[in-house]
Amino acid sequence: ITITEAKNFLHSEQQLKKKREATQRFCNFVASLGVQAEIMAASLGLLVVAIFGIIHGCAAATDGSKPISTVLDANWKSTPLLLEISEFMASQSNSSFWDFVDSVSAIQGVQTDKEEYDAGLVAVKDQLNQLELDLLKFALSVR
Repeated sequence: ITITEAKNFLHSEQQLKKKREATQRFCNFVASLGVQAEIMAASLGLLVVAIFGIIHGCAAATDGSKPISTVLDANWKSTPLLLEISEFMASQSNSSFWDFVDSVSAIQGVQTDKEEYDAGLVAVKDQLNQLELDLLKFALSVR
């Protein structure tokens, strides 16, 4: 976003705030006229706010701004399974995370994703109940 766009956005927000305040003052004036006028004021106030909102929305849609798109390219194809499991364990508790780290530090000779998956599940099976273990398996399956 450029400084000019930010200034224009701030200016349009200030204008909208002034319009809302003017509408509120008008509604307050009409409301002071009586109970039936309160209903009319509320309806009129909503109508005025809706009209200003539509005008403001149309102006924002035609200002030529483009949506922001981002792309992230990484040097790896996917996050390692043990890292995914460690994030899951960290969401459970800090002690669960560190217990998992201790368990995983002893793992050696893992060659395939299947071996890494099995070793990770063995490392957490004593720390999680069956429901949490099933949730972890599901989270790993959708990655």
